[in-house]
Formats: sequence, structure tokens, C-alpha cells
Amino acid sequence: MAALGAMGHQIVSEVDPGRRSEVVAEQIRKLESVNWHRGEQWDGIAGKLTPRGKLTRGGSKETAYAIFDALDDESTANLYSIR
Repeated sequence: MAALGAMGHQIVSEVDPGRRSEVVAEQIRKLESVNWHRGEQWDGIAGKLTPRGKLTRGGSKETAYAIFDALDDESTANLYSIR
């Protein structure tokens, strides 16, 4: 949730109403392409895989930055692993 809030912060921080609409559309585009199902694509981002292959979620303090990078930063490999 913290990572989604950070994405929203980019929207409310934009003072130009025309540009704000562009930022909203860009953020929605990024979020629509995410594979939100709990699975191995989130390993090392939102949690860790157990030896049986089940994802255990990490706490927000330990995962918020990695999730935000994966959702928003188009220069990271994590962005592509969750899509």
C-alpha cells in the first residue's frame, strides 16, 4: 500500500492540471500491466519464496521501496519481472 501511495503522491504533487492528467494516465498504464497474482514474479520484491514455492509477504518497512521501484521505475529489472 505504501508503494501505491507513493505513486499517488506523484499525481498530487503535479501543479499543472494538464500535466496532472498525463501523470494520472501514465500511472494507470503502469498499474494495469502488473501481474497482481501472488506468485514467483514478486520474489525479492514483495516477499520471498519458501522452499515449496509459496510466496511469503514481507512487511512494508522491508518491501515498500522495492515494490515502488518495480511499479514505477522503468529502468529496473523488477519492473519487467512483475509484468
